[in-house]
Amino acid sequence: MSVQDFIAKRHAALQDTFNKCSLEEMLDFYAQEGLDYSDYGNLTLHMDHAKLRTFFLNMIKTCGDMTITTVSISGTKDFTVWEWNIEFNSVGLMPDDDGTKQFAARVADGRRVKMVGVSVSWWNAEEKIVKNNDYSKVVESFEGRR
Repeated sequence: MSVQDFIAKRHAALQDTFNKCSLEEMLDFYAQEGLDYSDYGNLTLHMDHAKLRTFFLNMIKTCGDMTITTVSISGTKDFTVWEWNIEFNSVGLMPDDDGTKQFAARVADGRRVKMVGVSVSWWNAEEKIVKNNDYSKVVESFEGRR
């Protein structure tokens, strides 16, 4: 299997866990120890595994009918860049680390929100993400990105 096929297959499995909103399966892709996960789209930075659990749980609760699609995936077995689109119904404002409610979408009225983004991920020998930086923004459409 080529490196490109390997990382495409691995990210398809990761994407599937998000689309199923399966918290435990999502978390299984991330290292238990030494994780550094940052979401620059809503400024939640340097989360360890425990904080990532809370972050993902809040995302599942506030982003109804979530669908992530891959635009492109590239890299090596230990470093990947994943460009993605995400759509969801904004059914709540996601709590920040300090308990305040915020999210890049800034609405909680059930409307369909579209975001574009990229995940830059570093993987260890156990095929777990040890460092991840997400960058995203809300858009009106995905035109030109599929």
